[in-house]
Amino acid sequence: MGGSGIFFVSENEGLLRLEESAFESEDDFQTLLERYPDLLPGDQVDPNAPRRWLLVTREAPIPDSGDGGGRWALDHLFVDQDGIPTFVEVKRRGDTRLRREVVGQMLDYAANAVSYWTRDTIHRAFESTATNNGLEPAQALAELLEEPNVSDDFWDQVWTNLQAGKLRLLFVADHIPGELQRVIEFLNVQMSPAEVLGVELRHYSGSGVRTLVPRLVGRTAQATALRQARGAARQWDAESMLAFLEQEGFNEGASNIKAIIRWTEEHTGVHANFGKGAYYPTLYLTVDTAAGTCRVITLGVFQDGLGGHIDFAQLLRFPPFDEVEARRELQRRFLAIDPNIDPTNLDRSPTFSCQRLSRKESFDRFTGAIDWLAKKLNPK
Repeated sequence: MGGSGIFFVSENEGLLRLEESAFESEDDFQTLLERYPDLLPGDQVDPNAPRRWLLVTREAPIPDSGDGGGRWALDHLFVDQDGIPTFVEVKRRGDTRLRREVVGQMLDYAANAVSYWTRDTIHRAFESTATNNGLEPAQALAELLEEPNVSDDFWDQVWTNLQAGKLRLLFVADHIPGELQRVIEFLNVQMSPAEVLGVELRHYSGSGVRTLVPRLVGRTAQATALRQARGAARQWDAESMLAFLEQEGFNEGASNIKAIIRWTEEHTGVHANFGKGAYYPTLYLTVDTAAGTCRVITLGVFQDGLGGHIDFAQLLRFPPFDEVEARRELQRRFLAIDPNIDPTNLDRSPTFSCQRLSRKESFDRFTGAIDWLAKKLNPK
């Protein structure tokens, strides 16, 4: 395809003109992103803290029900150094779906991934991808985080971000038409804390040379100002979490969280720890064991409101909860609090509503379950 070009200076051949050209196929396009994630311009996505990327998987299956089957396949799933899931959908300029259908497609992906993906779904996909590419998973993660020692807490953060809707949607094409750019800019303002951006990756070739030029779209002054107003990542504590919940209208939920924090202060076996995040606070209930600290419950603002989940992904590594019967007993105790918990979910992260804890009977069952759990983890 003829059109605009750029120039490449070669010591042997002098000035070469590279013509803008189409990618040979969508697979060629996708493979380049898989091999060279830096083609997603992390310094343009966030100039103050350039994003670094780690490929979780290509062709990530997304179900539309709880049975786990994949109805759709997302082109690429990446995470950045802050554990923000980044959905990438690739289209070439000749694809007629580029203008409108791709937007609804991406929103379907995001909505159903939030509903049906689990922490372990993402973690296992990453480990499989890294291994298949000849990489050691822990080393690949250490390079992303620029830290020598990493833990599975990173994947807890990824899942927490996903549940809170703190994710990034990237439309990638060799040409982004104006009408799609306007939709991206509109959504990026409206969908906070989700971030919606486009990457136009122009492709030039000639004389055996290929050049790729990425350009970010969607990061408007309005969207940037909105995100800056929400603030950078912060360390939450009891006071700031309770103030946030009351400000956002979770008054009943704030009272329940306050009661849980007070209970932990009076109970020596369970600790209240608070997460980091620019948008939503998170409370973790942890238990110290002979094998290390175990995170047992996560409480925070998720897609369905203020809720919590049982951290079976963590508990699986600590006896006796490496045995299915112990997990089944813990789930039975939580089913008495919230009967809507998935009764088949014994190795992922079943969720429950914090609204259920407003009744004294349910709150007592909740603290009783945590007390039982702590004694199982740390028997005297």
